[in-house]
Amino acid sequence: MASRPIWQWSAVETAAAVRAGQASAVEVVTAHVERLHAANPALNAVVVDMTELALEAAQAADRKQAAGGELDALHGVPVTIKINVDVEGQANSNGVVAFKDNIAPADSAVAGT
Repeated sequence: MASRPIWQWSAVETAAAVRAGQASAVEVVTAHVERLHAANPALNAVVVDMTELALEAAQAADRKQAAGGELDALHGVPVTIKINVDVEGQANSNGVVAFKDNIAPADSAVAGT
């Protein structure tokens, strides 16, 4: 793992590293965000950049771990969610500009934690 950048680690490797204290959730998210910002201009795969929310969630995850809280199986592992899945407070446009103001009132089951 150490020979590869964090953003190349599998979800299992990432969760294990976070649990073991080899990387913090903030370090993991930061690595992924840096990769996103480097690669996405050419790909346009991520249409809504939620960097600030991801960093806030990572900080909360690190605080929970430091306090000895119960950790989920994928604690500290960042994910992206397609624009056709409800994420509370975010547009669920299904890629249709006319639906850009269709704001999800809550997380769908697949997006919630």
